[in-house]
Amino acid sequence: MINTGVKDIYYNGLNLERFSFMLDNNSQCYKFYWLEALVNLLVLEGKNEITYFEAAAEMITEAWYTVSEYHLHMGSRSASRGDNGAIERAVNALQDLTGLKSNADSRDVRKAVFDHAAELKDIMRQMTDDVPYRLLSPFLNELKGNDKLWHSDRKLIAYISLVDSKNSLPYSIRYETGLQKTVVWNRYWADMIKDNYLLIQEWIRSKKIRYLQDRNPGVPGIIYKLDIETSRKLNHVHKLWDAIMEREEVHDIYTGSAVNGTRYDIDHFITWSYVASDELWNLTPSQRTSNSQKSNNLPDWETYFSGFLSIQHQLKRNIQAEEQIYDLFEKCRNDNLNTLWAGNLYQITADTEFDKTIEENMKPIWQAAKLQGYATWLYTSNK
Repeated sequence: MINTGVKDIYYNGLNLERFSFMLDNNSQCYKFYWLEALVNLLVLEGKNEITYFEAAAEMITEAWYTVSEYHLHMGSRSASRGDNGAIERAVNALQDLTGLKSNADSRDVRKAVFDHAAELKDIMRQMTDDVPYRLLSPFLNELKGNDKLWHSDRKLIAYISLVDSKNSLPYSIRYETGLQKTVVWNRYWADMIKDNYLLIQEWIRSKKIRYLQDRNPGVPGIIYKLDIETSRKLNHVHKLWDAIMEREEVHDIYTGSAVNGTRYDIDHFITWSYVASDELWNLTPSQRTSNSQKSNNLPDWETYFSGFLSIQHQLKRNIQAEEQIYDLFEKCRNDNLNTLWAGNLYQITADTEFDKTIEENMKPIWQAAKLQGYATWLYTSNK
């Protein structure tokens, strides 16, 4: 049950316990995104009446970054469609139609949905087939899971209206054609939502994270993949490699060329958008051209991993041989060396043990990222 910190009577006797059950029993992710869309449109835009189309557009907007950037699966894979649900298909379809980048502003994504309403309407209908009603199921005690009423929109909406007249539901539904059906917030529930918006938003988010982690078991850092990433912790890593480059030449593992000590990037060998961390064992200096070309793809393992190991050897050797380098390395620990298996990695003296430790831990992550849908990449000099 949600602990709102207020008495139910303050909200005219609203059944907050049943509200807390609304996000239970999910085979797909629609409930999280539907409720989140309704809450955001109510609180942030002042909409007490919301069409199915508006709610579906908000769902696509909210899921945009998670799907387009990280390839997260939104639900159980459909054998008939070969995908993971309508939200995922809607995001992919919109990206194909517009070419919008994964980090596009939410206003641009929302506008694109409205601009391409005709092309997206069938998918958006599938997104809203059941969820507006199923979300209310904790309040519909007499309606069992296999009741035929679930399959008749008009009758179901009438039934919801009847229940709402006796026991206030969070919202009722006004029957219209297709995506013009309209959710109408109950004014007492709307007040409760507004008063407790941040708490309810975090409740939805925590439920969503658990759900997505279960559907993407091999993917690390789900919590960091719901919103656009704003900063990375690479300052100390840059200083570490700057000091090494003052002593010896460092080469880009993708091009073979020397890295310019004043203009270079720190590249995540296994793309950041999968690992969602800045661990030192996954980082290598690279020229900006190759890093830009690589983008969010996976470097071909057979082609580049041996070169990556050479860079890691170079790092290890300098850490163990140079006191100044070691001091800079120690400053990286808090932000860049938190994985348990890597705690003493750079103190290993035997090269074979060092190589084995890195490969045995990195290759499964690389393989899992590939299974998640990340493409493999080879550098081409003509780009």
